[in-house]
Amino acid sequence: MENVNNQKTLVVKMLWMSLLLSHLIFGYIGPNFLARELTETLDQNVVLGALGFFALVNAAMAIWFNLRCYKEELWREEKSEAMGRFITMNVVSWALSETITIFGAVSLVIGLDSTVFYSFLAIGIGLHLYHRPQLGRLSQLMS
Repeated sequence: MENVNNQKTLVVKMLWMSLLLSHLIFGYIGPNFLARELTETLDQNVVLGALGFFALVNAAMAIWFNLRCYKEELWREEKSEAMGRFITMNVVSWALSETITIFGAVSLVIGLDSTVFYSFLAIGIGLHLYHRPQLGRLSQLMS
């Protein structure tokens, strides 16, 4: 059982690092390949407001999912089922953090300033780092 739990925590670490890497890939691809000149007459404030609103909603959902991962009532059930839920909630949390970076990439595609992209990128990476797997706390819950 100990070996299975070690494998699952390794999977959690690898998933977290691979999704973190995708933020960095967007950080490279965004300004180098996605940036466009604004050709349409878009109301930039409306677009920026919409992107900001959805980023805020996704950040709140990411925080909610991450907090649920470490609730003790999740771990009162069968440990293998709880570990599966833990991994799922973490992946959803990290994916929601990544969508914030993707919103930044969208801002480049529609021609917004690159500082908007870098702001979304920084928030996405920061949220992702904040939601790193807390393996010490996880081992306490699993025991």
